[in-house]
Amino acid sequence: MEDDKILSYNDVVLRRSYLGILRGQEFLNDRIIEFYFSYLDSGCSSQDILLVPPSISFWITNCPFPDSLKDFGEPLKLPEKRVIIFSINNNTDVSQAQGGTHWSLLAYDKNSKVVH
Repeated sequence: MEDDKILSYNDVVLRRSYLGILRGQEFLNDRIIEFYFSYLDSGCSSQDILLVPPSISFWITNCPFPDSLKDFGEPLKLPEKRVIIFSINNNTDVSQAQGGTHWSLLAYDKNSKVVH
């Protein structure tokens, strides 16, 4: 029952167990953040903004082969975006899914070349 799928939105699946996170003092997980990014993206008509899901941000941050990042980033069309927002957490253990204890948003503004 805890793992029952309660919502499928674009490519994101939310399960019943995730709802408890929203009711209490628990940390948000990457699926809830990914769902919210997908929801925001579907309501935004601007092609200048990219909301990078947590799993992609984590992979970019911890990629063991930095030379492959260029090929990986091509489908994201990073050079075409004016604002890129990454959701990043402090998990450094690539073998531990759902790790970390703190989320941050990293926003890059191409016009000013500033990261916030």
